Amino acid sequence: MQAAGQIPANLVLDTPATAVPVVGSTVTRQARRLYVGNIPFGISEDEMMEFFNQQMHLSGLAQAPGNPILACQVNLDKNFAFLEFRSIDETTQAMAFDGINFRGQSLKIRRPHDYQPTPGMDPIVGGVAAGLSMDGAVVSTIVPDSPHKIFIGGLPNYLNEDQVCMNIFKIGAVSVRV
Repeated sequence: MQAAGQIPANLVLDTPATAVPVVGSTVTRQARRLYVGNIPFGISEDEMMEFFNQQMHLSGLAQAPGNPILACQVNLDKNFAFLEFRSIDETTQAMAFDGINFRGQSLKIRRPHDYQPTPGMDPIVGGVAAGLSMDGAVVSTIVPDSPHKIFIGGLPNYLNEDQVCMNIFKIGAVSVRV
């Protein structure tokens, strides 16, 4: 099971009742896991959990009291770990730690290869990837070239639509032409 990169499902945890609820935990489990690559040699599961729990609280990404990381599975032979979070939102927020330095190693944070976005949620920024504007109107994804056309790429996948729009609106007014 360790070589397959799976965290035991029967892990009993000491999580406070005020923690962010995990609805249908077996259903959402895949969406609540992150791959952590380039981990330091000899690191333990407890040290990984302690580090990430501390980082989540220090950065304000923890959405409730208690530990956001429920479990960790380390594969020292292949130099990676899997973290399991208590909520999908906290998992997505933790993607911001990609490249964080831990004991001299720059960690690589990714979704697992078997990750499937939760049905009804777009894997890219909000509804924009689905061709929806902020007011819900359908917007064509085929836009003819013009001096007014811009492309914004390389955005971190942990940003939501409101955060992207807030940063774009700092530059100036934006209109969506259908």
